[in-house]
Amino acid sequence: MADTGNRPNSGATSGQEPPALRVTGEWQVRLVLSDEWSAPLPARFTYRAADPYAVRLDFYLTMASPISWIFARELLVAGGLRSSGLGDVRAWPGCDGRFYLCLSSGDGEALLEVPTDPLSEWLERTYRLVPPGKEYEHQALDSLLWRLVDESPDAAPEGQKPAGRSVEGPADPVRPRTGSADGPAGGGPDGSR
Repeated sequence: MADTGNRPNSGATSGQEPPALRVTGEWQVRLVLSDEWSAPLPARFTYRAADPYAVRLDFYLTMASPISWIFARELLVAGGLRSSGLGDVRAWPGCDGRFYLCLSSGDGEALLEVPTDPLSEWLERTYRLVPPGKEYEHQALDSLLWRLVDESPDAAPEGQKPAGRSVEGPADPVRPRTGSADGPAGGGPDGSR
């Protein structure tokens, strides 16, 4: 299963899909080591129509298991205009046709300098595949719902609910709290909020 957070992932993309349903770009980024030093780093950006909100960024491409990060496509767009992102992945525009991406994990932080031209061209190709605002049309919602109820799509015949948990709502619905012998409705035992 692919990592859906902003954490490094050492696994490869699961499953194969036709090339027409993904956009891939490979180019050199620079790993910034200090104000004066940086090192070239081959990188691959991948966008899949089946996961329309996410971008996958792979490093160390010659290794058996490249290091992968998955984050929102929108972060790359917003980061080209202003400082964007919170937490593990942050992006901002630089000068001289550069774009900066900072990746953080418990192991440390990596600052990447990304050339703007290939990134912009690649993003344009992703928008031709899945236009902005149309991502929801490309999600496999039925499959997601089956996974959420811990059943496979093949487990139940079409038109029937899976055995076990209902997909209509929680098993134990939350009931509104009213006053009781323990005290009036509200926050604490004395009804204070």
